[in-house]
Amino acid sequence: MEWFGFAIPTHEIGQTRLSTCGSVERSWRWVRRNPVPTLLLLVSGLGCVITGGLALALTHSVSFERAARYDAEVAKNEALRARTLAERTRDQLHSALASAEQARRTAERDRNAADTARHAADHQKAAAIEQRLLAELERKRALAEQRKAEESLKIARSVIRNTIAECSQNPRFEGEEFREFRTTLISTVKKFRRELEAHAGNSVTLLDDLSDYSHWLGYLHFLNGDQVQAATEYMAAAGAACRWAALDSEDPEARAKIADSLMNAGNAYHNHHQFQMAESCYRDACAIIDTVVEAHPQVEKYRLLALRAYSQLVSAFQRSGSSDEHVEVATRALGHASECVRIHAPTSENLRALVKAHQDLGWGLARQRNLELAECHFLEALELVRSIQLRARFSPRATAETTEATIMVAKVQASSGRSDAAVVTYDEAVRLLHSMLQNAPGQTAIRIQLAEIQTRLAEQLRVVRDLARAEQNYSEALKSINLMLAQDPKSAAVLDLCTMAMRGQAHLLNQTGRHQDAAATWAKLATLDPDPNRTAEASLFVLQSNLFAGDWKSAATGAEQLGQGDLPKWLLYDLAHIWMRIANAVQADAALTRDERSQEERRAMKQGLLNLEQAKSQGLFQERHFVEQFEKDPVLAPLHKQFDPRR
Repeated sequence: MEWFGFAIPTHEIGQTRLSTCGSVERSWRWVRRNPVPTLLLLVSGLGCVITGGLALALTHSVSFERAARYDAEVAKNEALRARTLAERTRDQLHSALASAEQARRTAERDRNAADTARHAADHQKAAAIEQRLLAELERKRALAEQRKAEESLKIARSVIRNTIAECSQNPRFEGEEFREFRTTLISTVKKFRRELEAHAGNSVTLLDDLSDYSHWLGYLHFLNGDQVQAATEYMAAAGAACRWAALDSEDPEARAKIADSLMNAGNAYHNHHQFQMAESCYRDACAIIDTVVEAHPQVEKYRLLALRAYSQLVSAFQRSGSSDEHVEVATRALGHASECVRIHAPTSENLRALVKAHQDLGWGLARQRNLELAECHFLEALELVRSIQLRARFSPRATAETTEATIMVAKVQASSGRSDAAVVTYDEAVRLLHSMLQNAPGQTAIRIQLAEIQTRLAEQLRVVRDLARAEQNYSEALKSINLMLAQDPKSAAVLDLCTMAMRGQAHLLNQTGRHQDAAATWAKLATLDPDPNRTAEASLFVLQSNLFAGDWKSAATGAEQLGQGDLPKWLLYDLAHIWMRIANAVQADAALTRDERSQEERRAMKQGLLNLEQAKSQGLFQERHFVEQFEKDPVLAPLHKQFDPRR
């Protein structure tokens, strides 16, 4: 409800109606009684109401204006902010659109590039597939060819192996009658080896075969006498085995083959007199096979291979090495031989290897002049050989080995001055040789050895003064030698033995006072011996025998003739010795007058002095022991004042 423009809540009117009802009635009565004041009051009240309403309306109008102006300002600010935000949004939208466009263009380029790359990849993939197919076809073709080649190699390998194996079993294969066949076989194997080299690559099996074929070629060249080519092929075999060892370092067979080929190469070099090369091969073989034995001590064949390597190195040292090296290497060989017998079985072959090891060490000790210990090793070898002989039921081979071992013991006994023991041992050797000769009467080698041992026995019999037995052995030896020379006058071995026996016999003749016979024997030797030094020495002994016989004139004539030749320095010294003996013999010759004795003595001393000067000019007295020998020699004492070896 509105009252004079004011809103009055209806619920409040309801609440005040009862309280105001009485006041209204009283007011109504007063109005009726006082109309004029009531009208005035009504008009003034109405004016107040209108004025208040206008004032209120004005106040509301100002407030509304202010609120409207504030709202307008706020709206304006909001609009500015909205416009700024819109402009910023617009700029961001433009930037986003530009970025989107750039991204679109980039994506387009990337898509084009990807399409190009995909097309290229597709082409490459197609090409790769094509290449792979071609490679697969080529691989299959190569594999087929390789299989075909390997099959051919396998067949050829089998043929060559069987051929060489069968030929090697033929005892005549190493003879001269097979030379042409061996030459043909060399050509065939070389051709096959070239094919094998082209396919070997890194195949262990083919490298093994390649090593074998080179080894066989070395063996064939070795039999044909071409030691240089044999050494080359053996070294090629070692090289192929080295390639195999590099591929499979754990396989001992590769290193064993290297050592075996090196040993055979060393043998070929040795036969060609390239002793340093041979020794180098033997040393390398020993070093390699030692590593194999160390890793596989229970394998017998490796131990035997090591034993053979050290045995060959010992042989090289016997020619050129020092005695200390000889003993050191021989001791290593003996160690391997002993282990073969201990670890494996005491077979005849292992015992034979042990025998040789004892003998090799014995010779080394003998070179060191340790003759007592050397004899112990030779005796040990002899006992082993006798046990082998019992096992073999006195077979020819075992008897020959026993004979050799017996002779070695006798030689070291003789070298150590134990001539009585040497005589007993040489007697046993002679008995064994006679037994061998009865079983093989046509064996010239046994006859030569028997004649040699009879000669050596005779030498020891001379030392112990059993001259009758010595002469008997010399005679038997020379009788056998002359029969062999009648069959083969140019046999170098028999000629050497002949000179050895005749020299011993000539010494025996002088020893028994038969000086003229001795001189004749020495003169014959001077024409037989091919060695110029030994020929000159025999001529010197002719002079000496003449002096022993009291024939100084023949000695002087022979000394003059001998002095005209080109003599070695040591022989000049001995010739001076002969001249001084001639001078002594002249003084004892009663058939000469005093003047003749004086004249001959001066001539002899002059010749002796001349020989000493010649020996000095050749450097003989640069060796100290010759100086000492001259100064202590009573025969040359008359020349001490006239000759000074030190100046």
